[in-house]
Amino acid sequence: MKEDDITVYLQQFSLEQLENIKQLVEKKAEEKKRRRTEPMRSTSGLPPSPPKDLEALADAADLDISGLMRDIGRRKR
Repeated sequence: MKEDDITVYLQQFSLEQLENIKQLVEKKAEEKKRRRTEPMRSTSGLPPSPPKDLEALADAADLDISGLMRDIGRRKR
């Protein structure tokens, strides 16, 4: 997206909506920053455990696997 495209897109929002968007983006950025600074849990020496909830696992890894899961579901049929 070009800078002009972004400007045109953002002009459709009110100042209140833009403020809400800004707060959401800042909150998301802070969460990602916090996750990066948290120490990783050591799993060495533990046997691998089967994932119980793939969506929760994907969220924890900050991945979006919904499209992949739909594709796998279609291929199974």
